Amino acid sequence: MSGGDGPRVRILVALFPPAWRVRYADEFGALLADTGPSGWAMLDVLAAALGAWLRPPARLHDRAGRMRATVGVTLCAWTVLATGAVLFAKVTTDGAAHGSGRGGGWYDVFVGGACVSVLAISVAWLPLVVAIARRARQYGRVAGLLAAPVVLPLAFLVTAAASAAWAPRSAPPGAGVATPVFVLLASLGVVIAAGCGAGPALALTRTRPDGPVRLTAAVAASACATAAMAVASTASVAYQVARADAASAGLTVYGLAMAAALAVAAVSGVRGLRAAYLDRRSASAG
Repeated sequence: MSGGDGPRVRILVALFPPAWRVRYADEFGALLADTGPSGWAMLDVLAAALGAWLRPPARLHDRAGRMRATVGVTLCAWTVLATGAVLFAKVTTDGAAHGSGRGGGWYDVFVGGACVSVLAISVAWLPLVVAIARRARQYGRVAGLLAAPVVLPLAFLVTAAASAAWAPRSAPPGAGVATPVFVLLASLGVVIAAGCGAGPALALTRTRPDGPVRLTAAVAASACATAAMAVASTASVAYQVARADAASAGLTVYGLAMAAALAVAAVSGVRGLRAAYLDRRSASAG
């Protein structure tokens, strides 16, 4: 492998799922190094990597591990989506529970979808949290990881309160903190949300509380949570377009960010549902 091709080969191999890399990374990397990753070859590799993520070979995967990964990834993506939904509601209606006026029906759909999504993600995670907590003493820092959804939001609320007290105010009086401070707090909120999802997801990976019924139910509920949040996100964009007659730059950024998080959750959900289906079929055949 030449010095110039080495980094490119490693990047291309890294595009594939972990289980695939364990089995094929060395020989595939050697093949790429020998042939040289040309432009067309790189496109073929990208297509193959996407196929490996969407339809991974069943023989390469621990199905329970795949389902755990799906539940964890979905939670991380969902927390980002939930943060986006909260920010949207705060900016557009100051967190109102019902819509009114032009486009109010879309806002009601947004609220309903978000509430269904919260219920579904709770159904997915509460049994797992109980199972993880029972094993916490055996796995060192697991209790701290489980506490992330409580500790991190509290830290954020303290930061937000301090900012509201000391940061410059926007005009007119009573309109809240200045726009740069709000943007900074919103960005921090997204990071905090990702941390809230990552903590339990890491705890799930470390403790591995298996159980076909529990994991299958968690995967199915996570998929429902993603679908409900997709409805809520679509309705939120439709509401704002109906109110403004056009899509603003901020709405475009919001829509793209929500779409990206939904895509991550959807791809992982498809893989988890496939693993659950294969696991159930194998159990029935056995």
